[in-house]
Amino acid sequence: MDWNIGYVTDAQYFVVTTAGNYDSRDHQMMIAEILSHDAWQPNANTLFDSRELSFVGSELADIFAASATHQANDQQIGTGRTAMVVVRPSDLGVMRQFQLISEDVVSSKLQIFEDVDLAIDWLLSNSN
Repeated sequence: MDWNIGYVTDAQYFVVTTAGNYDSRDHQMMIAEILSHDAWQPNANTLFDSRELSFVGSELADIFAASATHQANDQQIGTGRTAMVVVRPSDLGVMRQFQLISEDVVSSKLQIFEDVDLAIDWLLSNSN
C-alpha cells in the first residue's frame, strides 16, 4: 500500500492519496505519519482519495483493525471530518463496513463518497 500526504493550506484540510492493495499494517503506519505531520492538529479535516486503492482480499479482521487504529488515536484525531473516496462497488462496501463499525466509537465524522468533488464539498461544509 502506498500513500502520499498533502495539506491544502488555503482550505486547511489534509489530502491523503492511497494506491495499491490495502494492508492493515501499512494503514497503521500511514495514520502515524499523518498524525506526525507538521501541520497536523486534532480536529483537522482529511480527504482520503482511495480511488487507486484496492480492498480486494481484505477481511473483516482488517476492517476491525483499521477501526481499532482510529479508536486508539481518537484524541489526537479529534472531531474533524474524514471523507473517504472510492470508486469500485466492492471497495464502497468495505468502506461502508468501516464507517458502520467506527462511527459510534470515534469522535470524527466519517463519510464515504464515490465522487471527489462531493467529498470536498462535504468536507468544507458547515452542516452535518
